[in-house]
Amino acid sequence: MDEVPSSDGSKSACSGEVVMEQSVHELEEVFKKFDANGDGKISGSELADILRSLGSDVGEAEVKAMMEEADADGDGYVSLQEFVDLNNKGASVKDLKNAFKVFDRDCNGSISAAELCHTLESVGEPCTIEESKNIIHNVDKNGDGLISVEEFQTMMTSEMTDKSK
Repeated sequence: MDEVPSSDGSKSACSGEVVMEQSVHELEEVFKKFDANGDGKISGSELADILRSLGSDVGEAEVKAMMEEADADGDGYVSLQEFVDLNNKGASVKDLKNAFKVFDRDCNGSISAAELCHTLESVGEPCTIEESKNIIHNVDKNGDGLISVEEFQTMMTSEMTDKSK
């Protein structure tokens, strides 16, 4: 049976509702980090701030385009439901490559345990190098101890399976 790592590093069986509840809960937690003022919606400035805190040099036009894609009802904000819907819809290859660049801090084409941990900590997710290594182990298809852009895309677009026997 496939297993997916949870945010606490434990594994949970892929059984529809349990995984769905977990992923919605995780999306709510991410949403709260983006929603800096706690008003229940993400503004363009909040999106820009979090992207910049992750080291992304986004311009006003890029933020506007991201907001337009995510803001389904056109009210100028991204609600929790719109955020969940956007994440369930999936990301384009370009979006995934841009997300990869946020994690690949030294721009060498791979994500190390240190880079993963640093990026997670920069958005308020406590992380240890050991936890980062465990995450990498679950998606590292070629066994080099790093996440390549292809492995990152696979991780972000499909369920991770437990590599241990």
